[in-house]
Amino acid sequence: MRRDVERLRSTVLTQLPLCCCLNFPAGLDDKGIEGPVLLEADQGDSLVGVVSRDEAAATVVAALARPEAAGKTLELRRSEAADAKGKAMSEAAFNRLFFKLALDRHRWRVGLQPFPRAVPPPPPPTEERTQEILADPRVQAVRERETKAKQQQQEQPQQEQQQEGVKERELAKANV
Repeated sequence: MRRDVERLRSTVLTQLPLCCCLNFPAGLDDKGIEGPVLLEADQGDSLVGVVSRDEAAATVVAALARPEAAGKTLELRRSEAADAKGKAMSEAAFNRLFFKLALDRHRWRVGLQPFPRAVPPPPPPTEERTQEILADPRVQAVRERETKAKQQQQEQPQQEQQQEGVKERELAKANV
């Protein structure tokens, strides 16, 4: 689902008459990230890994300062190479990062699937179709489960208050 949303967003943004660079971190994680490391960028939904929020932000700032980043979509992660650890991203490293990427309009030249054309969203369902969907037994089962869960959540605080009241009365009797 997340990748579908990203693809739709990429499709729409790449067709706008704007000069932009789309940056998709492979996975944002600030926990367990130790020290500086070089970053890797690729295209085509192929990277797996993590990147810190600070590193993703630094890449966005670097993209804003470089015309060679315009019109490109990239995925970003921390490099897993042994010689990349302990090295911070320099201006030259950011230049290499962006120069190796293909323009979105030239994706097909490097073996990547071009982004599909953007299509408008479907119209909202009619009242008749809405009733048909709500009458589906699967939808009704989900609605019943959600209703029961909400009722249980509402009853839980009441039961806890009653239990606390009983405990207070028992303590009061014991102290008398």
